[in-house]
Amino acid sequence: MESFQCLCGTLVEVIEEHRSAKELLLISDHLFLRVEKNLQTILSWGISVKDQLESRLRMIETCLSTVIIMTAACLRTERQSSTNNSLTVGQLSTITSLKNDRAVSKNTDYMARLAEYSREENISMGNMARAAKLDSEAMKTIAIMTMLYLPATFTAVSPR
Repeated sequence: MESFQCLCGTLVEVIEEHRSAKELLLISDHLFLRVEKNLQTILSWGISVKDQLESRLRMIETCLSTVIIMTAACLRTERQSSTNNSLTVGQLSTITSLKNDRAVSKNTDYMARLAEYSREENISMGNMARAAKLDSEAMKTIAIMTMLYLPATFTAVSPR
């Protein structure tokens, strides 16, 4: 659970850094908004997964406490009478193990989805960085061309 809190905190920091870097990187508004939207989406997914995990943990704790109560009741019942109708401790242990395995499986699925969303976001960030580099190269070319032709333009149109 702490890892999801850390992840959500990191995503909030990334969104803030993304906003502050907009002016430095000279990114078009369309790309900037798309990346920010993706970051917000990943953050909301992370919060959703965290909430679902917390809910599942509460459910597992409730189930375990119920199983403990049932086990104690079964042990008392077995002591009082030797009927085979009640659940044994081994059967209860198997039930709790199966529920725990399901919870772990769902947690793994959520983590895999979150990793996939993060991978897609990294690809988008890489594309945006390449676009910013191309834009920077184009700006350098324009600046060099201006340095070469602007003085000649002033000379050609200056009054005699």
